[in-house]
Parts: sequence; C-alpha cells; structure tokens
Amino acid sequence: MASQPSCRMYIDECGSASMRNVSASNRYLSLTGVIVDSDYHRSTITPDLTAFKQRYWSLDDDDPVILHRCDMHSCTGQFAFLRDPGQRSVFNSDLLSLLSRWDYTVITATIDKQAHLSKYHSWAYEPYSYCVEVLTEKYVLWLHQRNRTGDVLAEARGGNEDMALKKAYSDWYVAGTRYADAGLCHERLSSRELKLKRKDANISGLQIADLVAQPSFRYGLALHNGTTASSTYERDVITLLCNSKYNRKRDGTIDGYDTKWLP
Repeated sequence: MASQPSCRMYIDECGSASMRNVSASNRYLSLTGVIVDSDYHRSTITPDLTAFKQRYWSLDDDDPVILHRCDMHSCTGQFAFLRDPGQRSVFNSDLLSLLSRWDYTVITATIDKQAHLSKYHSWAYEPYSYCVEVLTEKYVLWLHQRNRTGDVLAEARGGNEDMALKKAYSDWYVAGTRYADAGLCHERLSSRELKLKRKDANISGLQIADLVAQPSFRYGLALHNGTTASSTYERDVITLLCNSKYNRKRDGTIDGYDTKWLP
C-alpha cells in the first residue's frame, strides 16, 4: 500500500447506469475524473470557490451552496437568479475563469450501452463499475508517470450500488487491471477502499467534476456521432478541457487516451 496520498481523483457521472434500459434517452453512461493535488485543493481551490460563492450568495454553513450543473442549467432553487441573462453571463464568465485558472487534470470514460450489448450480448459487470475501473486504471498510470500516490473519491449513490462499487474497487486493487497490475496499484493507490461522499458534503473537487462531466461527455459524443454542445457554457468548457485540462499523449492525442469511448 502506498503512503499518505498526495493526489485525489474526484468522480462524477452523467447519463444512466441502468443495464435494463438502453433506449435512445438512456443509451450512454459517462464518468469523469478530476485529478487534483491534495494540498493545492485545500490551499487554493477550496478558498477560491468559497470566495466565488460569497460574491453571489450570503453563505450559511447549515445550508451550503453546492454548484450543481443541473440546478444551474434549469435556474432553480439557489440558482433562480440565473434566469436573468445578464447575471447568467457574468456568473458563467467568473466560473469559467476559475475553471481555467485552477490546476487539475481531467479523464473521462463513456460507455455506449446499446453498442456494448450488440457486441457482447451480456454484461460482465455493471456499467458504472466498468467505467470506474477504466478511470482508476488511467489514474494509476498517471500517478506512476509522475511518481505520485493518490486515492479516489466518488459521489455516493446510496445503498446496494455503493456496496457493489466498493467491492469492485477492492477487487481491482487486489488483482490489478489489464494495464495496471496489482503491484502497480498497491504502489500508487494509498488505499484499497474507494471513498464515497454525497454531493451535499460541499467538497470542491466533486463540484468541479460535476461542472465538467457533461461537457466532457458532449465532447466524446461529438467525436463519435457528431452531436454538438447544447449551450455556450458547454462549448466554452469543452474548449478549455481540450486546450489545457485533458491528460494526453506526448503527441497531443486525447481521444482514446484519456477520453475513452467504450466498448
């Protein structure tokens, strides 16, 4: 087992994890990991994000503001003020400035469940665990290339789903994966246990993952079926990710390297 982690990968999802529903509206599941230096997350990102929120809300420790893409897009609850186009433009500009300035690395794994069933006719294990395995494998290789150690924190989904994911993660740690054997996992991951936290825990890294997960999925969708981003915000985030946040090969390749499309 590795020593105290110096990095953490925060994971968020978009799409449907159901194995029974692969209709057009539930065809895809996409998970995005945001890799951050732990000291930097504590000393820079969290204070920056708190200061950003203070510009738009009167903060209450008992009712924290959580940046959640769906609420921002629908302008509901604490984000109702974004219905005003002028305020929305200023807010998005401020937020994009932070997302651009911060130092983090993004990796994404997307599974086309319809194509998977067409190709394999069954599930080896559930899609969410499959995508987390792909992300974790890429994360271990990223850590190894930089001689770093780290752990993983994903958004809790609750009940049996969390238990199954924790077991799957522990199994990978023991056995390794296709490209990251057990020895490498033990060397680079600080724990055999996957950490799970609810979105309302107000963890900055999880909020960043939430903010970039949908645009990152849209980027993969555009590459594979030509679907374009649905908003200016998504297009701006995609440009940011492609320019400076995606991990990539030395030749600059992103697709297939750290934006993985499955199967």
